[in-house]
Amino acid sequence: MFDSLAADYDQAGVPYFGRFGAELVNRSRLQPGYRVLDVGAGRGAVLLPATDDVGPTGHLTGIDLSEEMVRALRRDVAARGLVNVTVRVGDAEAPGVEPGSMDAVLAGLVLFFVPDPPRAVAAAHAALRPGGVIAFTTFGPLSQRWAEVYDVLMPLAPKAGQPRPGHGSPLWDDPNAITGLLADSGFVDVTVEDASYDITFDSPEHWFDWTWTVGIRALWLSMDDATREQARQAAIDVVGSFARDDGTVTMPEQLRFTLGRRGE
Repeated sequence: MFDSLAADYDQAGVPYFGRFGAELVNRSRLQPGYRVLDVGAGRGAVLLPATDDVGPTGHLTGIDLSEEMVRALRRDVAARGLVNVTVRVGDAEAPGVEPGSMDAVLAGLVLFFVPDPPRAVAAAHAALRPGGVIAFTTFGPLSQRWAEVYDVLMPLAPKAGQPRPGHGSPLWDDPNAITGLLADSGFVDVTVEDASYDITFDSPEHWFDWTWTVGIRALWLSMDDATREQARQAAIDVVGSFARDDGTVTMPEQLRFTLGRRGE
């Protein structure tokens, strides 16, 4: 699915992953010269803003399981003339970096996809130098507006499940469980903080077009043509009920920022 998304991923002109990635980088307090591992790099929502913070003396390694995402990000990196960035296929559970070689490990909205989160967190711990930082985002509680949209979509999906990765998960829905996960791997000074963002679309139809450029695309692709059209109209009706007089629609999004430090 992410291979098929790569060309369009976060390219719909709506500040979304890039906005969240820049905030994650800001909270990570990277320093010039840092060596950074970006897990699940995608199209560079975290990696690209991080290049400004580490500067020309730093180095970033971006890994992603999707070969097409890697190809697209490599093109973006080359177009920017970034010579201190490496992008390759890699797995969060086994990132393939030298132990103790990283000053920071970042992961934007990816760890809820990982089959074995403790293994991924342990791998991040092993990659970090003593005192190094782990920082990642997951989704916070589902907003009421998104819940109303999923209420009409999920009954039409052939394999109804969680409305969004992480929601309904005992781990990612519980800040205490997240803190415990990091502590079990040896991280200290762990903080978990939620922040709300308003995502604005020009119209309900604009919202629908945008959903094809993010992970919700998998939900649409799971439906046959007739069901998809029924679901599209139902979702647009719900989203349209939130529209302002000028037709624009705001969908609240809640992000969960987790930071920790490898003990000395």
